[in-house]
Amino acid sequence: GTKLIVIPTTSIKPDSKECKQGFELDIIVKDGENCRLNLDDIRTIDFMRIDERKIYQNVETDRQTIVGFVQKFIV
Repeated sequence: GTKLIVIPTTSIKPDSKECKQGFELDIIVKDGENCRLNLDDIRTIDFMRIDERKIYQNVETDRQTIVGFVQKFIV
């Protein structure tokens, strides 16, 4: 299709609150940095909106872990 699912992330700082069970997932991105997926703000965008000039992070967390978490949230 022409749509992509976007899951916003936030950085995790030492004073960040605990992960909200069922709505957030802590993941590891490039160089071992931690980020938090925010499923309560999930949305779709049109494929044409992707700016390929922009730098995107490489996710080190296993893809199946993320897909399984998202599927549980949606179902």
